[in-house]
Amino acid sequence: MNNTQYPLLSGIRGPEDVRKMTLAELEALCGEIRGVLIETVPRTGGHLASNLGVVELSTALLYTLDLTKDKLIYDVGHQSYAHKLLTGRFEQFDSLRAYGGLSGFQNRDESPYDFFQTGHASTSVSAAIGFARAAKLRGEDGCFVAVTGDGALTGGMIYEALNDGGATELPLLVVINDNEMSIGKNVGVIPQSLSNLRLKKGYIKAKGVYHRILTHLPFANAVNGFLSRCRDRLKRVLIPETILDHFGFEFLGTVDGNDLNALIHAFLYAKSQKHPVLIHAKTKKGKGDPASAEDPEKYHSVPRELSEGEEKPDSSFSREFGSVLTSLASDDARICAVTAAMPSGTGLIPFREAHPDRFFDVGIAEEHAMSMSAALSLGGMKPVFAIYSTFLQRAFDQLLNDAALQRADMTLAIDRSGLALDDGMTHNGIYDVGYLALIPGLSLYAPANYAELRSMLEYAVKSKGLTAVRYAKGAEGCFKLDTFTSRSDTVRLEEGTDLTIVSYGMSTNKALSVTQALRDAGIHADLFKLNRVVPVNAGEILSSVKKTGFFVMIEEVVREGGAGEKLLSLMTENHIVAESLVYALPQIVPHGDRDSLEKLCGIDDETIITQITEALETKHGRKDPS
Repeated sequence: MNNTQYPLLSGIRGPEDVRKMTLAELEALCGEIRGVLIETVPRTGGHLASNLGVVELSTALLYTLDLTKDKLIYDVGHQSYAHKLLTGRFEQFDSLRAYGGLSGFQNRDESPYDFFQTGHASTSVSAAIGFARAAKLRGEDGCFVAVTGDGALTGGMIYEALNDGGATELPLLVVINDNEMSIGKNVGVIPQSLSNLRLKKGYIKAKGVYHRILTHLPFANAVNGFLSRCRDRLKRVLIPETILDHFGFEFLGTVDGNDLNALIHAFLYAKSQKHPVLIHAKTKKGKGDPASAEDPEKYHSVPRELSEGEEKPDSSFSREFGSVLTSLASDDARICAVTAAMPSGTGLIPFREAHPDRFFDVGIAEEHAMSMSAALSLGGMKPVFAIYSTFLQRAFDQLLNDAALQRADMTLAIDRSGLALDDGMTHNGIYDVGYLALIPGLSLYAPANYAELRSMLEYAVKSKGLTAVRYAKGAEGCFKLDTFTSRSDTVRLEEGTDLTIVSYGMSTNKALSVTQALRDAGIHADLFKLNRVVPVNAGEILSSVKKTGFFVMIEEVVREGGAGEKLLSLMTENHIVAESLVYALPQIVPHGDRDSLEKLCGIDDETIITQITEALETKHGRKDPS
């Protein structure tokens, strides 16, 4: 980063440096932060519009809080770019989302000022309450702040936390960053009611002055009680009541979330209260960048710049899914599409436009979406719930109890399966195969390309029972054959006698490249592709392993509970003794580019080919095992 272009930012080593600045310096600092974001994020990729909107809010919080004892949690953590810059990470900001560089979210391993890792929405208030209770039990002071988006208010978890926190006298501050969007436009009555809340700009400042004056007057308690009752009655007349008024927090009405001075006054007042306070801050998503402000949904998350020679794909699995489902719904009036605040990300915009009465965006409420989809099915419809793999985890209970045990006739379209790459550990879709294998009656399919996605989705939607199709983010690979039919749970792609290789989904491309390299070295693999991953049809595979005596699995999921472990278990049950190598992922994978992460996890082509070759040499006695 250019230190001369950003003199104030380059001098910040920690939040204590922010607290020493004047208001004029803070306002200039906000300008520098926006400059860095606009310069850097389009190059590295990341969340642009939302971070541009919270620059003043983040700066005001760092100015008013003492992070040696106060705690600050962002919900969701992708709004923490300004926070990173204000806590001494300016020099590393060029490494945002790169392997070994700064995370795109708050990360406790990255900074002592990232107090809680937040990758999924609606968690920050719960975390703030936990920190506040821990401090109280340890006899420590502090103010415990959760910055939550208005989109998070469409999720249920935050109301559990507000219900709990409002009944305490803990020093909690909940800041609602209201930019009228989550990823797409917010839905539901809560965001609509927030839009009605507007108070004059000087309200918070005047309220603080009022309290300071009143405390020095005789009969202060009696006067304060009378005026508070008058104020509350006037507020009920002038300002529509919302559900937020009933949680026990002192509610401070709308503050201009891009007015640094107003925010500082509001936060100083809230911090002085020593009890639960809720502030509604209205921010402008994309502020400072005309393109982002004009289309905040498009610039919510921007892709990194392409490398030299790298081409942008013409399509993606998400786009193909949306196109196919829209077409299927034209032929079947029972088909409905359900999403949890991700209409664009899951490719459902064409469906929404073509079939608006059968499109349901329920907000950031995966649990509700799952149970509602199950009931849609039991009511005679055919719901398809499109959801990212990482967010499906939040609805496991509802998937089991409300969908599976009631034999719902519905389909899950599981997007972003596999490594999330630069989004990192909270967004990796690497756990689904393991926990979906626990769901009774569920059939899970994994296409390797667009053609198979079309075939599998149509089959899944037209099938009875609970079905799921999992696919990766981005474009298809080199493998273009459509190997799927209703009877092709397992397909042999190559014949060989030296070893048995099994894969599925996008990992099929890796299995094919490994098989080709081994063939060039005189090693011939019996290569199988799983079209249906759960439950696995292992008959042909077990026969092959019995013949070759060497089993290799390649899959981009956590090893524990994956298809590889299932096949190993079936080999044991069938008394098949064979050498085995399972190439899968560890339970935690950081953010980074694909090449770096594959090498880190030991699933890159070179590692796989070398280890297979060495194992075969040892197996056949051409290399001393010692």
